[in-house]
Amino acid sequence: MLDDVTAIPELPALERPITDEPRTSFTLPSEYYTNPAVYEREKEAIFYRTWQYVAHRSAFAEPGDYVTLRICDQNIFVMKGGDGVLRAFYNVCRHRGHELLGEPRGNVGSTIVCPYHAWTYERDGALRAARFSSHRPGFDKADFGLRPIRIELFCDCVFVNLDDDAESLASLAGDMEADLRRRVPWLGDVKMHPHPIDLLGDARQHAGWKVVVDNYVECYHCRHAHPDFASLSSVWTTTVSTSGPTGRGSSVRRPGRKTPPATSIPTRAARARCSGTCGRTPPSTSSPDRTSWRSSRSGRPTTNG
Repeated sequence: MLDDVTAIPELPALERPITDEPRTSFTLPSEYYTNPAVYEREKEAIFYRTWQYVAHRSAFAEPGDYVTLRICDQNIFVMKGGDGVLRAFYNVCRHRGHELLGEPRGNVGSTIVCPYHAWTYERDGALRAARFSSHRPGFDKADFGLRPIRIELFCDCVFVNLDDDAESLASLAGDMEADLRRRVPWLGDVKMHPHPIDLLGDARQHAGWKVVVDNYVECYHCRHAHPDFASLSSVWTTTVSTSGPTGRGSSVRRPGRKTPPATSIPTRAARARCSGTCGRTPPSTSSPDRTSWRSSRSGRPTTNG
């Protein structure tokens, strides 16, 4: 992740070894989680050069439907054009850089209109009109379309990448989509809930991104913190196979255990009670490294655990 530690000022050397062997490797020192210079490096080396999830394709049912997303400091949106094609753009007007679309999702109708000076764009990003531009010599609307961003679909999920030279998602994933569709035959029937906030609440995690990832990749805490989940699946029989940047995990279901019904999804009141403790930001991440991440969840109900 950080190949050249010396390039980051005032960052101490690693006192204990970090290796590819999880049984003997130590974790990162706390300053890697809180130093603003580390986060700046991560933005450029990771988030601006990798494929980031936006939404399920069912979120774009009609022409003009859009979803906005912030990738660290970069504001983008994906929209379905009149031709049915999904396109991604930076969410800024080419005139003075004003934000074009301020809502998380919506529909623009036939055009995108900047709320500042009313520059108007087609749904495919082309500039349709700029007031009084006919009085400016040499002004060509073709030169001022919205800046496009790379976009790909994987298992009907929309991903974007700010790096024009990045390897394609299809190439990185290899046969993963075919494998998933074989293992999950109903995957193609999954639709995004029309009101995801009403279903699961505002799924923002106010924590440093590495803290979230650290928690996700280990299940040492599962038996204590998620007893329902741990009762369904044996943590100690989980196997993970990797191929390049992708991985697949599987575990053995405990005999005699049945998946709880959909009513086990926590209520809004229960989520509110939990937010005071479960969602508390670890003290070590109360720095500029802290950021909020949205997770758009779709598909079948999951258990509370």
